[in-house]
Amino acid sequence: LIVNKWKLHYNQPVVPQANHHSVIGSKGDKYDVVDLNDGTDVWTCTCPAYQYNKVPGTDCKHIKEVKQKLKTA
Repeated sequence: LIVNKWKLHYNQPVVPQANHHSVIGSKGDKYDVVDLNDGTDVWTCTCPAYQYNKVPGTDCKHIKEVKQKLKTA
C-alpha cells in the first residue's frame, strides 16, 4: 500500500491537501519535502537520496529533519 501510494504521488505534479516544506541540503541545494496529509503518513522528498533509495518510502534525512521540527513545534 505504501509503495503504491508513494508511486502514485511521485508521478503526480500536485496533491492539493499536501503540506510542502522547503529544506536546504548540506550542499546548499533546495529540496521539497511533502507530507501527503491524507492519513497514510506517506512523505516524499525531491533529494537524490530519497529518489534513488532502494526501498521506496524510506525517510531521507530531510524528511526526518522536518518531522523532528514539527514534533518540537
